Amino acid sequence: MTYIIQSYRNVALLGVDFKSRLWQLFFTVVLSKLFASWFRLSFISASLFCLTVSPAWSDSCCPQSTALKIYSIGNSFAQDATFYLPDFVKAAGAPYSLTLGVTVIPGASLERQCEFIEADKNKLLPDKPSFESNFLPKESKKSHAEALALEKWDFVTIQQASILSPRLETYQPFATKLRDLIKKLAPQAKLVIHQTWAYREDAWDYGKNFGGLDAENMYQRLTANYEKLSKDFSAPLIPVGDAFHKVMTHPDWRFERDPKFDYTTKPPENLPMPEEHKSLHAGAKWKLNMDTHHAGIKGKYLGAAVWFEFFYGKDVREVAFLPEGLSASEAAFLREVAHEAVIARKK
Repeated sequence: MTYIIQSYRNVALLGVDFKSRLWQLFFTVVLSKLFASWFRLSFISASLFCLTVSPAWSDSCCPQSTALKIYSIGNSFAQDATFYLPDFVKAAGAPYSLTLGVTVIPGASLERQCEFIEADKNKLLPDKPSFESNFLPKESKKSHAEALALEKWDFVTIQQASILSPRLETYQPFATKLRDLIKKLAPQAKLVIHQTWAYREDAWDYGKNFGGLDAENMYQRLTANYEKLSKDFSAPLIPVGDAFHKVMTHPDWRFERDPKFDYTTKPPENLPMPEEHKSLHAGAKWKLNMDTHHAGIKGKYLGAAVWFEFFYGKDVREVAFLPEGLSASEAAFLREVAHEAVIARKK
């Protein structure tokens, strides 16, 4: 007993209040438990925010996959926009990789795509659509169902035919039928809307098919229609049309016809083609006369740059892919515009 009293006195002499120490220990344990619980809840909340609020494409706050499988149900515009996409992925280097498939039905609208699906379902499809990819022979042919089942696609894109893109009444019910087919045959895939672009300023269609529309009006109308589809389906929009518009309205890139070239008649094949350095579109070329719809080298480069940053989330300005026929300064400008277009859609 004397030893215990003496020991307590010794502790007191060391400046330690035993009861105070017990209370201090108690509060330390309680506060530690509370802090740990709060930290776990904060971490779970942040994780749920990434999963529920942020989408699974390029603006996600969650880590991105660098190995993607993308399938496009489209036409020549999808073919144009993805033409250089494998090259961008290759130029980005490891660990980026791409499995790409594109169903190409020339001039196909959403309605036409559905007709092919119905014909295939009823065993009445005379010939399967062309299926272009970076992993099968170029002459491959696949029905929509076959193409959707070919890979475990991460993303599937749809689009309207360019000539119908300004007309809202042409989108439904066909877009919904395509969406439902994708959900059925590729339930793991994320549906994405490919925003196509306006024709060049000198396109003859503006007077004949669009009742006096011009490039600006075509862009505004198709954009409104694609945005509605994107909202209705809760599907993100690949802003290729936005990027085209940014370039076409840029003061240094406004298209001008070659004043030395006669655009009214088809020239002999031994004469040089017109100089159209500021054209995103294919322009004058042999056998097709004037193509003011499809993308030329610059337009294909711009479209692929948008697709790359949209899907991979990597700043395309840092990917120095340069195809033949494009200067380094032109390529840098187009990648800058592509980056701006993608970033603008995140806001």
